[in-house]
Amino acid sequence: MSGVHDFRDLICWQLATELSDLVDRMTERGPVRRDFRFRNQIRDSAASAPSNISEGWGRYYANQNAPYVRIAKASLDETLNHLLRGKRRRYFSDADFNEAFKLAKRALGATTRYLLYLESLDSDSPGRANDAVDPRARRKHARRKPKPKPNPKTRDPHEPGPDSGMSDPESDPDSEP
Repeated sequence: MSGVHDFRDLICWQLATELSDLVDRMTERGPVRRDFRFRNQIRDSAASAPSNISEGWGRYYANQNAPYVRIAKASLDETLNHLLRGKRRRYFSDADFNEAFKLAKRALGATTRYLLYLESLDSDSPGRANDAVDPRARRKHARRKPKPKPNPKTRDPHEPGPDSGMSDPESDPDSEP
């Protein structure tokens, strides 16, 4: 059975987690391990993306999920900036930098596509489960019309009214004692 049933099934979360793990390994060795401020900044930005994607998943509606995915996207951009800065400072080997940079770009692309998907949904649509992979679900949500709100001045003829004798005289202020 295919589909997205959990945030761990999201490609953007998988790539962001892989990047976070790679950044942790890259900052355990060499001169970068002694630059505590830089090391903590790049680790924090890399860890922020999968954390925000998973937290957004916990929000049922797409319009509640999207802000967390936007933060994740910004964290991936920040991680790219730190990677470039680390390369200029010669903190990373060319091979490590190239691997992390490509992975960060892939994670950023997947996160951007996920965000665009969430933004394409109606604000009251669930942005979860198989909707994330089933294009038919997107069309279904796009065509759905809101339910009309009941008019309080019209009453269902099958419901008992005030003159039916079925109202409670104790709770009816208009009833006579």
